[in-house]
Amino acid sequence: MASLVPGDSAVPNAVRDAAIVCVTRERAEVAQAAARWAVDEIDGSASPGPGAAAVAHERPALDITPLLELMPPGFAVRLDKSSVTSADRAITRAILSAPDPAHPPPRDGRYRALIVDAGAGQRLAVVTWLPHRGDPSYGEVRAAAERRVPRAFASPRQTGAHPPLELAGSHDGIVREASPFDPADPAWLGAFDSEAVFDFPEPQAAADRIRALQGQVGFEAIAWYQPHHTHAESAWGIYFDAANLDDFISSLSLNLQHEGFGRGSDALAAKLGVGLVYEHVLFHAQIEAALTWMELQAGHAKFMPYQTRVCTAVRGTDDWLEEALANFWAWSWISADAMLGRITGAVTADQHAALERIVQATLDRSPAGHRRWRDGRLREPWRTLATQAVTGKPTLLPPGIGLPLEPSLRGPLPFDFRPTDVPLRMLGVGRVAARLAKTPTTSSLNV
Repeated sequence: MASLVPGDSAVPNAVRDAAIVCVTRERAEVAQAAARWAVDEIDGSASPGPGAAAVAHERPALDITPLLELMPPGFAVRLDKSSVTSADRAITRAILSAPDPAHPPPRDGRYRALIVDAGAGQRLAVVTWLPHRGDPSYGEVRAAAERRVPRAFASPRQTGAHPPLELAGSHDGIVREASPFDPADPAWLGAFDSEAVFDFPEPQAAADRIRALQGQVGFEAIAWYQPHHTHAESAWGIYFDAANLDDFISSLSLNLQHEGFGRGSDALAAKLGVGLVYEHVLFHAQIEAALTWMELQAGHAKFMPYQTRVCTAVRGTDDWLEEALANFWAWSWISADAMLGRITGAVTADQHAALERIVQATLDRSPAGHRRWRDGRLREPWRTLATQAVTGKPTLLPPGIGLPLEPSLRGPLPFDFRPTDVPLRMLGVGRVAARLAKTPTTSSLNV
């Protein structure tokens, strides 16, 4: 899906930097030539002439050839009407009607359009983009699957937010766009410095509420994933319930205070809580991403049969492996020494053990299926889930041995999938969500 970004011509940094270098070199050469002539004139060996003025006049023209390979590809579109809507349509048609194999589409699907006056009442749109030449992006894989395997997707697809639980009425119900981020990238942690204090009202009551909800649906009480196979482009992605997120962070903060962390408990709780829940929900997104790729290979539906035949059959039981492994995915994120060090800073061995106890107790508070997260250390649950996902059947075929496909779920995917490919939205308002949105790394960049 092409996306237009209005504004200036957005000269790429590489072009701007190279131009500065070229101009600087040219000016340096002129200055050096003028200096040499001045020295020769003082020595009496300078040839007759008007001096530096002649040097400047005779200097070679600036060679911009090195800049050409840095320039982004582009084309011009003649605009017949003045409205923004008609311009968007004309530009989008031009982008889709003339694919350029030599210059692939941008990874994020965004093109820049600069509207210029062509004279005589005519206007042109100069369209540029940064080609993506790496592995296919998730956006490209999704678009290809929709074109090649249309029956693999629901029709029509749902719109709007569909939380697993009824809304408690503690927020306005408005969905706000946010910019997704990678929990493994420590930049987002800056949203919660050690001085962050949220002053949650009635923290114990909040903790009691969220723990009861976790007992029903696990982390999905705080955030959930809406698949693109069943939800429209404007509705698929990850949703955080801002009010429940506040309650969850309040609960974690109480736990940390009871373990003696004291000052900074709110900030530490926010880092732990947001990261754990985000990683859990991203695992669901990765499952769909893996099956979308398989649909391109197989030429028929994979995700929908898995959802309707497997997930429906195991939901609420101890056999719900996707939820168990999603919790293990979250545990793996926090238990990595590098990530834990970035979140907590220097801690004692006792504090480290206390943090692990808090996280484990949080994961254990989940309902049936979710609580089997420790099984993620074993190979068989991964192999079983991969077999269920590929075959669309909840039970293994005789002789009951899973297919050796577990790397397709737990390892890197064979295309360029990034957490930032999955839309992120906030339902309602909350203290933690507001703080998260203010950091440059995670604030909304949509225009």
